Amino acid sequence: MYKQPLAMITVMLMGGCVSIPNTPQELVNTTNISESFCYSEKPSLIQGRVNEYLSSCYKTIEGTTMLPAGGAFITMPMKLEFYVVGESIPGGKRYSVGNKHGYGFTAEVINESDACETKLAMYAVTRFWRKVFVQTDLAARGEKAECTL
Repeated sequence: MYKQPLAMITVMLMGGCVSIPNTPQELVNTTNISESFCYSEKPSLIQGRVNEYLSSCYKTIEGTTMLPAGGAFITMPMKLEFYVVGESIPGGKRYSVGNKHGYGFTAEVINESDACETKLAMYAVTRFWRKVFVQTDLAARGEKAECTL
Protein backbone atom coordinates (compact mmCIF):
# COMPACT_ATOMS: atom_id res chain seq x y z
CA MET A 1 0.00 0.00 0.00
CA TYR A 2 2.81 2.48 0.86
CA LYS A 3 5.35 1.20 -1.64
CA GLN A 4 4.50 3.48 -4.56
CA PRO A 5 4.77 6.84 -2.68
CA LEU A 6 7.93 5.59 -0.97
CA ALA A 7 9.47 4.62 -4.29
CA MET A 8 8.66 8.07 -5.68
CA ILE A 9 10.29 9.81 -2.70
CA THR A 10 13.40 7.63 -3.00
CA VAL A 11 13.70 8.30 -6.73
CA MET A 12 13.33 12.05 -6.15
CA LEU A 13 16.12 12.01 -3.55
CA MET A 14 18.39 9.88 -5.69
CA GLY A 15 17.81 11.40 -9.07
CA GLY A 16 14.87 13.71 -9.58
CA CYS A 17 13.94 13.55 -13.24
CA VAL A 18 17.22 12.11 -14.51
CA SER A 19 18.41 8.63 -15.22
CA ILE A 20 19.99 7.09 -12.12
CA PRO A 21 23.37 5.45 -12.77
CA ASN A 22 23.50 1.72 -12.07
CA THR A 23 27.16 1.72 -11.01
CA PRO A 24 29.50 4.18 -9.28
CA GLN A 25 31.71 4.25 -12.39
CA GLU A 26 28.72 5.15 -14.56
CA LEU A 27 27.99 8.05 -12.19
CA VAL A 28 31.59 9.29 -12.43
CA ASN A 29 31.56 9.00 -16.24
CA THR A 30 28.19 10.67 -16.89
CA THR A 31 27.64 13.44 -14.33
CA ASN A 32 28.48 17.10 -14.79
CA ILE A 33 28.07 17.75 -11.05
CA SER A 34 31.45 17.31 -9.40
CA GLU A 35 33.93 19.02 -7.12
CA SER A 36 37.43 18.27 -5.82
CA PHE A 37 39.22 19.10 -2.58
CA CYS A 38 42.88 18.89 -1.60
CA TYR A 39 44.33 17.81 1.78
CA SER A 40 47.81 17.64 3.27
CA GLU A 41 46.96 14.53 5.30
CA LYS A 42 47.55 10.87 4.42
CA PRO A 43 44.99 9.16 2.16
CA SER A 44 44.25 6.45 4.76
CA LEU A 45 43.17 9.11 7.28
CA ILE A 46 40.89 10.87 4.76
CA GLN A 47 39.48 7.51 3.61
CA GLY A 48 38.55 6.57 7.17
CA ARG A 49 36.85 9.89 7.84
CA VAL A 50 34.87 9.85 4.57
CA ASN A 51 33.77 6.24 5.07
CA GLU A 52 32.73 6.87 8.68
CA TYR A 53 30.71 9.97 7.75
CA LEU A 54 28.90 8.42 4.78
CA SER A 55 28.21 5.14 6.61
CA SER A 56 26.73 6.98 9.60
CA CYS A 57 24.43 9.12 7.44
CA TYR A 58 23.34 6.85 4.61
CA LYS A 59 21.69 3.72 5.91
CA THR A 60 18.09 2.67 6.41
CA ILE A 61 16.15 5.73 7.54
CA GLU A 62 12.66 5.27 8.93
CA GLY A 63 10.17 7.99 9.73
CA THR A 64 7.00 9.57 8.42
CA THR A 65 6.14 11.86 5.55
CA MET A 66 3.16 14.06 4.72
CA LEU A 67 1.46 13.34 1.40
CA PRO A 68 -1.46 15.22 -0.21
CA ALA A 69 -4.75 13.30 -0.24
CA GLY A 70 -7.89 14.97 -1.60
CA GLY A 71 -7.24 18.49 -0.34
CA ALA A 72 -5.75 17.34 2.96
CA PHE A 73 -2.51 15.76 4.04
CA ILE A 74 -2.03 12.32 5.50
CA THR A 75 0.94 11.03 7.45
CA MET A 76 2.47 7.88 6.01
CA PRO A 77 5.35 5.74 7.20
CA MET A 78 8.51 6.19 5.19
CA LYS A 79 11.55 3.96 4.87
CA LEU A 80 14.55 4.97 2.77
CA GLU A 81 17.15 2.28 2.35
CA PHE A 82 20.60 3.60 1.44
CA TYR A 83 23.91 1.81 1.60
CA VAL A 84 27.54 2.80 1.20
CA VAL A 85 29.82 0.73 -1.01
CA GLY A 86 33.58 1.02 -0.67
CA GLU A 87 35.90 -0.23 -3.40
CA SER A 88 39.51 0.09 -4.44
CA ILE A 89 40.32 2.17 -7.51
CA PRO A 90 43.71 2.95 -9.07
CA GLY A 91 45.53 5.20 -6.60
CA GLY A 92 42.88 5.14 -3.88
CA LYS A 93 39.39 4.20 -2.70
CA ARG A 94 35.87 5.03 -3.81
CA TYR A 95 32.84 5.34 -1.51
CA SER A 96 29.42 5.43 -3.16
CA VAL A 97 25.92 6.00 -1.78
CA GLY A 98 23.23 3.95 -3.46
CA ASN A 99 19.96 2.15 -3.07
CA LYS A 100 17.98 -0.38 -5.12
CA HIS A 101 17.39 2.28 -7.81
CA GLY A 102 21.07 3.13 -8.41
CA TYR A 103 23.81 5.47 -7.20
CA GLY A 104 23.40 9.16 -6.32
CA PHE A 105 26.77 10.14 -4.86
CA THR A 106 30.38 9.00 -5.14
CA ALA A 107 33.52 10.19 -3.33
CA GLU A 108 36.98 9.14 -4.52
CA VAL A 109 39.94 9.52 -2.16
CA ILE A 110 43.09 9.51 -4.28
CA ASN A 111 46.78 9.60 -3.36
CA GLU A 112 48.20 12.69 -5.09
CA SER A 113 51.81 13.65 -5.64
CA ASP A 114 51.22 17.19 -6.88
CA ALA A 115 50.28 20.15 -4.68
CA CYS A 116 48.41 18.04 -2.15
CA GLU A 117 48.95 14.67 -0.53
CA THR A 118 45.33 13.53 -0.90
CA LYS A 119 42.61 14.52 -3.35
CA LEU A 120 38.90 14.02 -2.67
CA ALA A 121 36.83 14.05 -5.87
CA MET A 122 33.05 13.95 -5.46
CA TYR A 123 30.36 13.28 -8.05
CA ALA A 124 26.56 13.58 -7.82
CA VAL A 125 23.60 12.60 -9.95
CA THR A 126 21.63 15.79 -9.10
CA ARG A 127 22.19 19.15 -7.44
CA PHE A 128 20.44 17.80 -4.31
CA TRP A 129 23.69 15.99 -3.48
CA ARG A 130 25.85 19.15 -3.69
CA LYS A 131 25.19 19.88 -0.02
CA VAL A 132 26.71 16.46 0.71
CA PHE A 133 29.95 17.75 -0.90
CA VAL A 134 30.27 20.41 1.81
CA GLN A 135 29.55 18.01 4.66
CA THR A 136 31.87 15.32 3.28
CA ASP A 137 34.65 17.91 3.01
CA LEU A 138 34.07 18.88 6.65
CA ALA A 139 34.25 15.22 7.68
CA ALA A 140 37.41 14.67 5.62
CA ARG A 141 39.05 17.61 7.45
CA GLY A 142 38.12 16.04 10.80
CA GLU A 143 35.45 18.64 11.57
CA LYS A 144 31.85 18.08 12.65
CA ALA A 145 29.69 17.18 9.67
CA GLU A 146 25.91 16.86 9.62
CA CYS A 147 23.77 14.36 7.77
CA THR A 148 21.82 16.15 5.07
CA LEU A 149 18.70 13.97 4.75
